[in-house]
Amino acid sequence: MLFLPACIFGQTRSLVELSNLEDSVWVHTSYKLYNHVNLSSNGLIVQTSAGLVLIDTPWDDSLTVELLDSVKKRFNQDVVFAIITHVHEDRIGGIRTLHKKGIKVVSIALTCEKAKELGYEIPEPVFSTDTTFIFGNEQIEYFYPGAGHTIDNTIVWFPGRKILFGGCLVKAESFTNLGNVADANLKEWPRSIQTLMKKFPAIHVIVPGHGKWGDSTLLQHTLDLLSIH
Repeated sequence: MLFLPACIFGQTRSLVELSNLEDSVWVHTSYKLYNHVNLSSNGLIVQTSAGLVLIDTPWDDSLTVELLDSVKKRFNQDVVFAIITHVHEDRIGGIRTLHKKGIKVVSIALTCEKAKELGYEIPEPVFSTDTTFIFGNEQIEYFYPGAGHTIDNTIVWFPGRKILFGGCLVKAESFTNLGNVADANLKEWPRSIQTLMKKFPAIHVIVPGHGKWGDSTLLQHTLDLLSIH
């Protein structure tokens, strides 16, 4: 695990971490202070022969700069492509930095619409709700299963690795509630999780938007939380 230190209230703490998930795939975890509590948020960095692919930004531009500088030094590669999985600050907060560096940023059209409404810079829209990207020998599938945590939440699937980046649609095992549901569609959320279960029956690892990653049982765990909400 790689730690990027920063100073908070006179103490040195890590605001961005990189954790090796498997060969060429890293989880980037960034932290933001809310009421003196560090809240974590996960995204992915994927090494390919065509450059680095970023799934979701850290919380803001300064953390995104730290992450981009760190991965450049570590891998001697630049981020060349980024996917945003929905419009909350823990997913899109660093998009201005990505655009400044000339990185192509995509999302589904619905996310673009929401970004414009909320004053974020706008990603390049992908109009298909099930799109495959190829970078070198890495195949990346970008999929919209339906509304849930937000109306526009999407996931990213790596078929060759059986890794699912579930983002905030999926809850970590340590979660005992659904977290932020201010923009949630609680009626559609269970159906969206069931869609993932049917479409991806052979998941090896699921990375949630917050908390520790796990296996396919995180989908059932999310359904269980929805049933008691």
